Amino acid sequence: GEYYFANWEITGSKVSDKDGNSKFSLAKWIADTFMKDLLDLCRELENKLGKRIHVRGQWDNASPHTERFLLALIAERFGEYGWVWTTQPANSPLTNIMDAAIFPALAKMVSGLQGVLTGGRYLHCEVLWQL
Repeated sequence: GEYYFANWEITGSKVSDKDGNSKFSLAKWIADTFMKDLLDLCRELENKLGKRIHVRGQWDNASPHTERFLLALIAERFGEYGWVWTTQPANSPLTNIMDAAIFPALAKMVSGLQGVLTGGRYLHCEVLWQL
């Protein structure tokens, strides 16, 4: 498809501001999409492995992630399945799996791919999307 840009601020639970401008509500996404997809994935894995899947979710303390309504929604939904959701302790990148493992691995993969496909030359950000 065509590239497009929509300026949607990420919020805990607000879907729009007082002027009617759209916002991306994490609470709405979690309730409408994320939990269903996560539950479907867990059921699929349970069927394949013959074991009960327990989910442990975690994210940082960015402003949208700390909204009380959002945290209550997550606690309720995760609690229905006996799952656990925690926030990362402030200024503790060693306890954040994204900072400690996933982001470095992705950076290494992208750097390697960029080197192979472009003969070791660095690319501008806009060109990286074409890889």
